[in-house]
Order: sequence, then structure tokens, then C-alpha cells
Amino acid sequence: MRAVDLQAFVALLVVFFSIITHLVGKPFDLHNEKSQMLHQMEFISLACCWLTFWSGLLFYIGYSQDIIPNAVKIAASLAIVFMNVTFFCYALYKFAKEFVQDYKAHKQGIIKADLQDEYDRTHVVPITTGANLVEKTDEPDDDDDDDFDPATSRQIRRGSLKHTRSTVHRVHSLHDEFHSHELALQVEQEKKTKERKKKNIASSRSTCQTDSFQSNA
Repeated sequence: MRAVDLQAFVALLVVFFSIITHLVGKPFDLHNEKSQMLHQMEFISLACCWLTFWSGLLFYIGYSQDIIPNAVKIAASLAIVFMNVTFFCYALYKFAKEFVQDYKAHKQGIIKADLQDEYDRTHVVPITTGANLVEKTDEPDDDDDDDFDPATSRQIRRGSLKHTRSTVHRVHSLHDEFHSHELALQVEQEKKTKERKKKNIASSRSTCQTDSFQSNA
């Protein structure tokens, strides 16, 4: 056996065992749609490699021994070229499709994260002045990205902004009331301090007058 024939047979044997290992080992998760697509594409690529090596061996035998008609050679050449070009275009299409889907999902995730951050910044827990305590309960997060609706998000932001304005107005009212009470308390304390000072001055004067009277006597 010549060197070219031996190389072709070894290549065919290696690719054949690669196909068997791929089908038996199942390196991808067949329960996932994308992983199943990768499994099929790898199998098709190995099959294209095997057919390409087999056609090369066929061409070598046909040219060296001249036992294969030219029509068969031309048909095999066209079939190999068509098969490889078709698989390359299909793989390129799948790659571009998955890339666009991943980009859109990433962009939508960024927009949703920005809206969630804006909602978190504008969300204020209401404050009550009564005896009842306000308890904030965390609602379960909705992890389904497919139910995201921009219109619903805008309505939620508008409602939260209205709620925030009323809450801020109430907080300002409470702050003003507290400030007025604090000013009144300061005025009352200043009055009491002045009265104490007057009493101390009066008591000191009376003490001085008593001492001077006793000294004169």
C-alpha cells in the first residue's frame, strides 16, 4: 500500500472512531435545545469530514488506476463542495442567530436592571404617626424575563412616584411640626432661665442689703 492510500485510510479510521465516540459519549446535554443543536452540528461536521476523506481516496484511486468514470468524479466533486459550503453557511447562520439573541437578551437585561434600580431609588416605605407599626414584607421576585412589559413598568413607576410625593409631603409636615415644637421648647427654656437669673439677682441684692444693715448696727 502506498503512502497516500495509507494516510487516507488512517484519516477515515480516526474520523470513524470520533463519530462513534461522539454518539456513545454524548458530550452535550440532549435535554437542552441549544445543547442538542451543538450535538447535531458536531455529528454533521464529523460526517462531512469522513465523506470528504472518502471522496479524496476515491479521486486518488480513480486518477491512479483510471477505473472510475469522469461523470462519477464530477458528481462526487460537486457533492463534496455543495455539502461543505452548505454546512458552513448553516453553521454561520446559527452562530449569527445565537449572537443576536444573546445580544438582545443582554440589552433587555440591562434595561430591566436600570428600571429596577430606578424603582428601588424612588420606593419609600410609608411612615405613620399612630401606634400601629408598618411592616414591610418582601414579595417574591419574578424571575421570568419573558413577562417583562415596558408599559406595566411605566405604570408601576408612575404609581410609585405618586406614592413617593405624598409620603415626602407627609414627612415634611412631620418635620415642620417637630421643628415648631422644638422652637417653642427653646423659648420656654429661655424664659425659665431668665426668671432664674432674676431670682438669683434679687436674692443676692437682698443678701447684700441684710449684710450692710447688720454691719451698720
